[in-house]
Amino acid sequence: MKLELELRHGLSYGSVAVIPRSELEQVRLSVPGWTWLRQACGIVRHAMSGPNGEPALLSPTASWDPLHGNWEKGHAGIRRYKLPPEEHLAAAIRIEGHEDVPGLDLLDGAGMLRQRTILVGNRNLGNNFGFVAWDRTRAPRFFSLMGEAVDARRYSCLVVWRSGDLTVETLRFLRDKEDRRPVRAEGDESLEDRIAWCSYGQQVLRHGEIVPAEELLSEFYDLRHLLFHNVADPADQQALREAAARFADPKALRSTVESAWRAGRPRSRYLHNALGIGEDRIVILQRHGTPEEIGEALKRAGARDGLLLDNGGSVFTWAWFAGIGDGHGGKPGGIVFSAPDFRPPSISVLAFLLRGAARHDEPRGTVTPFVS
Repeated sequence: MKLELELRHGLSYGSVAVIPRSELEQVRLSVPGWTWLRQACGIVRHAMSGPNGEPALLSPTASWDPLHGNWEKGHAGIRRYKLPPEEHLAAAIRIEGHEDVPGLDLLDGAGMLRQRTILVGNRNLGNNFGFVAWDRTRAPRFFSLMGEAVDARRYSCLVVWRSGDLTVETLRFLRDKEDRRPVRAEGDESLEDRIAWCSYGQQVLRHGEIVPAEELLSEFYDLRHLLFHNVADPADQQALREAAARFADPKALRSTVESAWRAGRPRSRYLHNALGIGEDRIVILQRHGTPEEIGEALKRAGARDGLLLDNGGSVFTWAWFAGIGDGHGGKPGGIVFSAPDFRPPSISVLAFLLRGAARHDEPRGTVTPFVS
C-alpha cells in the first residue's frame, strides 16, 4: 500500500492511498445504527413532517429521533448512532438506549487489530437523502432514510460481490415484500444472490471518463457539495432549503439546480472523500475540488470508476500503523489524514482489510536482521 499526503501551506491539502488488489483481502461496511436509522430522516434540510405529522424544527437543520419519536435540532436526534472510527472495530457496539449490536469484530483480546486495516468515512449514508445501501447479512437488507424516493432513482453503487471482487455498478432497488432487492438499472437483472453488500455514492468517474457536472445536478441533497452557498446568508439558506425540498423529484431538482447555475451561482470546491476502482488497485482520494476535479484526480491515480462517499468535516483516513503500543492500554490505530474541522463521530465507515498482521515482533526494535 502507498499513502501520499500533500500539505502545502496555502496551496494544497489532501491525501491519496493506493491499495494494490493483491494486498486487499476484504472490504467491510459498518453502520451500527442500521435498524433505527431506517426509521429516521438523517439531517433534514427542508420543511417536512415526521411520522405523526409534526413539522421539522429547522435551525437550520433538524433530525428525527427514532428512539423518542420527536424532532431535534441539527443532528441531535441521531447523534447516538455516530461513533468514533475505532469503536466500529469492536465485536459488540453499545448504542445509548438500545441493545448492543454486532461490530466489525477486528480486535484481539488486548484491543489491538488482528490485521492491517484502513478505515474511511461513508458518512453521507444515514445523514443525507439519496444515499442507500444493501447488505445481505442484515434484516431488512435494504437501507434508506424514511421518505427516500427509491423508485424515482437509479443508484451508482460500490458493489462488493460475494466472490470478493469490487466494482461500481448502476442499480435499482425493487420492492420485495417488506424489503428491496438490487437489480441492474438496465435490464432488471437480479443481483441479490451475487452481492455481499453495496452502498451508493455520486459517480464522478465512469469507465475512465470524467462524469460532467450536468449529469449530477439531481444527486446532491446537500447542494453545498456542488454549488457554493454562504450559509450565513439567509437568502442562500432559503435557496438550499428550496433545492432540498425538490430532491424527491429528480427532474424538478435538476431544473432548479440548473437554473441557479446558469444564473451565475459559482461552483463549490469542497473537501471530498472519494473511492476509485482500477483494474489492479483501489484508490482512496481525499482533497478539495469540484466533482470533475475529483474524477480527474482518481483517473490520474489509476482508477477507472470512482464515487464520492462523504464531504467536508466528515473526511478522514484511519490506519493501523498510527497505533500506539501493544497490548492493553495501546491504541489499535489512528487518524493519518482528516478535514481541518474533522468531526470524529461516524455514522458509517468502510473497513479495508489488508493481508498481513497489524503488528510483528522484531529482535531489536526497528533493527532488521540480515543473513547473507
